Amino acid sequence: MTASAPSSESTPQRRPFWGRLPLRYLLPGLLLVFGLALIAIQLLFLVRVDTQRATEATLGRCERSGERVARFLEKDLESREANREPNDLRAEVNHLQSEQGVKLVLLVDECARIVAAKDEKAVGSDAAALLPAATAKALRELMAGGPRQILVEHDQAVVSGVFPLLRPDLALPQHGLVLILDLAEPLREAVMLARQQAFVSGAALLLACGVLWLVLDRVITKRVTRILNEARSIPTGDHSGRPLSGSDELAEIDKALRETHAIINRQAEGIRSQERRYRLMVESLPAMVYVARDSVIEYINDTGLRMLGLTGRDEIIGRSPFEFIHPKNHETVRERTREVLKLGASAPPAEEEIVRKDGSIVEVETVASVFTDSRGQAIQVVMHDITERKAAEARREALGREITNTSEREQRRIGQDLHDDICQRLAAVKMNMQDLEESLAEHAPALMDEADAIVDRLTDTIRITRSLARGLSPVEIEAGGLGVALAGLVRSSRELLGIECELELPDELPVLSPQVATQFYRIAQECITNAAKHGQAPVVRVSLAETEDALVLRVSNNGKPLEASSGESQGMGLHIMRHRAESMDARLEFEIQPPDATFAVRCVLPLSAIPSTTATS
Repeated sequence: MTASAPSSESTPQRRPFWGRLPLRYLLPGLLLVFGLALIAIQLLFLVRVDTQRATEATLGRCERSGERVARFLEKDLESREANREPNDLRAEVNHLQSEQGVKLVLLVDECARIVAAKDEKAVGSDAAALLPAATAKALRELMAGGPRQILVEHDQAVVSGVFPLLRPDLALPQHGLVLILDLAEPLREAVMLARQQAFVSGAALLLACGVLWLVLDRVITKRVTRILNEARSIPTGDHSGRPLSGSDELAEIDKALRETHAIINRQAEGIRSQERRYRLMVESLPAMVYVARDSVIEYINDTGLRMLGLTGRDEIIGRSPFEFIHPKNHETVRERTREVLKLGASAPPAEEEIVRKDGSIVEVETVASVFTDSRGQAIQVVMHDITERKAAEARREALGREITNTSEREQRRIGQDLHDDICQRLAAVKMNMQDLEESLAEHAPALMDEADAIVDRLTDTIRITRSLARGLSPVEIEAGGLGVALAGLVRSSRELLGIECELELPDELPVLSPQVATQFYRIAQECITNAAKHGQAPVVRVSLAETEDALVLRVSNNGKPLEASSGESQGMGLHIMRHRAESMDARLEFEIQPPDATFAVRCVLPLSAIPSTTATS
């Protein structure tokens, strides 16, 4: 028998790259990635903050510088005549533009024409042509009476400011100051400063991460690694090294793991010892034992190799059991295999045939049981060589047939002798006594009573002798059928065995051949004799009934109960009865403690085995 259950093992999934890294390498890697991420976040934050700070500082400088120059020029213009020479204004503009970070300083009149500039060629030209669009718009609004404005031109990377030079209450013409400061350089400085700060803080952070990793590696990672090595050493049974010192949680885990390791080692040694004993027992069994999984043999003992005529396990391991099971048993084996795997229980013993390597046939009795381990279901099969037992059974059956035939012949001969010789002699003696009785009536009347008693005893002797003759050779079977013969058997059993014997017959019975009727008669006779002799039964009941598909002879008694084994194997009489039943294609069944008796024997003859079903009384 073979096992075909799917294996419970699943294909292991490939772990990601980081899942295969050791903890002592994964932890610093994570710290490094975390530190770099913090540095990048800090760099972006500092660049943003410093850029904002540089922009605000440039705006403040523009505002302060513009207001300072505007106040100076206002005071200068208030104290002078309207025809003042512009050389003083140019000097102030040139001084202001010479400052670091100042890109352009213009002094314009009420028409937005340039009054003073560092570039003298620009004097008198339209200031809007030299200014960015937003600054030129703010200047025009200023000249139209609008407020001062400070603008950030991001596309030009500048900060522009337009400031009025005269207060509205003065009667002098309106003038304005345009101041443009460079924003690109402060932004570059802000970015450089942010990078420096991020680098310094990042270096400090990485240093702290490194120190933290060293501490964790020393205090935790190496200790955890030793615990893992201890856990990995459990399958080999060896300790990984000395235990961890200290009283922290890791030390407690290591202690508990080592205690568990010791317990597992003791249990494993016990399991290995049991396995050695089991293997030794299996190897020494006088029967083939093999284990099959997924229709493939994965173990077989030495006895199995010898039964198959093989020299090594490599000739059979990994191959199908159907290679040595006889083809005529394949379908039966497959059906029993499916049933065993479905129920998860042992299969009842079954007889099969296996084919040895040299082609010879070995008859075996197979017992299969299913078990489950980590790899799924498998079947263990035990095959006993019953070739000699079958040969002994054949010899015993042949001997039984010979004994039966001999017994039949002897019974027929003795019955015929009793019927043809003894009964005839007794009848002659009876006739002589009757003649003598007539003479005694004339000459010795006083002896008549004794003569009558002798004649009566001779009559009883003749009747009993004829009953014995019919029991030894049931000649009435052919004349009156099985029913008549059983009725005579019941009468003679009452007289000879002194028991209460009852008979139950149907109104009609199928016509049986003399051979079949004789076997039924002999089985009933053997059952009655066993009930009276071994069971000491006071009452024996014989019944013959026809069911839908069989003719059933049943003999029950209420004597001593018999063991179950008695109906299976004990006594030559039971073997002979079984042989009689098999000779007519019937089966013999035994009932232990049936409802109506203590023991009963049933002989079941299928109607299909009876040549004709014509009814007769």
